[in-house]
Formats: sequence, structure tokens, C-alpha cells
Amino acid sequence: MTGVQTCALPILVNPGDGSARRYGLPAMELARETFGKEIVANVIMLGCLSGLTGAVSRESLRKAISQNVPAKSVEVNLRAFDEGFKRGAEAKPNLN
Repeated sequence: MTGVQTCALPILVNPGDGSARRYGLPAMELARETFGKEIVANVIMLGCLSGLTGAVSRESLRKAISQNVPAKSVEVNLRAFDEGFKRGAEAKPNLN
């Protein structure tokens, strides 16, 4: 697959004054190297967004993934989500 190999996720950490912090996550590379499937890059980014913002709970998103992806893909999608969540949660203190 060709194209962008790194996804940058801009996050507004202080919407009151319009300031923003940018966090980059090499989601395509991570998906390919860790899970052998580039298609899970979007789920990695979803997990990262959840870990960074807490806008939607980890449990709610894991449930939604479990209920909306094909049964044979649930495990890899949940692992990809958890990896993204972990990276987002680890980066959160550095964005303030």
C-alpha cells in the first residue's frame, strides 16, 4: 500500500483559547508491524484519541468494536484499540 505512513492527530487541549497540541502516531506502520494488518490503523487511532481525551470511555469503545466488527476480526481489533489507547494515555501528560 502506498501513501501516508504516519497519521498526525491534532488534539485541542484548551478549546477556550483555541490553543492546540499535536500528537503524531505512526498508525499505519504500527498496524503493519504489530498486527500484520494495515486495516486496523483506524482502530489504533480511535484508541489513541480515547486515551488522549477521555471523550468516550475505553469500555464503551471496546464494546462497540466487539459488536460491530466481523467475529473473526474482534480480537485483533481489540488489541489494536488497546495499543492505541495505551499510547494516547501515555502521551496525555506531555500535551499539557
